[in-house]
Amino acid sequence: MIMGFDTTDDKSFITSQIAGSAQKPLIVNASSVGIGTSSPNTGLSVVTGSANGIELGQDSDSSTDSGRIFFSTSAGSNAIHSSSGALRFFSGSTAGTSTGTERMRIDSSGNLLGGGMTSAAVTGQGFRLGSNGFLYVAAGNDNNTAIFNRMNSDGEIVRFQKDAVSVGQIKNSGTNLILTASSVFKTNHGK
Repeated sequence: MIMGFDTTDDKSFITSQIAGSAQKPLIVNASSVGIGTSSPNTGLSVVTGSANGIELGQDSDSSTDSGRIFFSTSAGSNAIHSSSGALRFFSGSTAGTSTGTERMRIDSSGNLLGGGMTSAAVTGQGFRLGSNGFLYVAAGNDNNTAIFNRMNSDGEIVRFQKDAVSVGQIKNSGTNLILTASSVFKTNHGK
């Protein structure tokens, strides 16, 4: 292995295998780090082949959690990490801590959960978009459960389909609400 400063730029530190080796170099200069590349494009550039990439390993304090990625600005910080097979998103996080409020997660089954919902089995306040296409939305107190707002013109607001064939819709004409259906099924309490 060769290590040292680049003779053409004393701000760059280089490590590299001896010529002919398949090992890629690590380049560190005043503003960029390159792993697997000698010309980093940004603060950290990682260039790999096959299925290799960047891994955040297991949290040393919790075997079911990974390390976290923190996004910090003067307006606040956010974090993302893996926990028990779920990818979790937090706001109000502090870099280097486990603080923050969970806002959303993708669970190990591919369900998207948010608004305080932490399990696909829960039927409380929040939203769930299931990996099977099921949508569940619930709001507490006096909050609206959903708002559908058509802008600028009258027409279809919601369409209902069965096997990609339209079976009905909700639309508006001015301030009038119109419900349409391809056919009407009438039942007398199951008789």
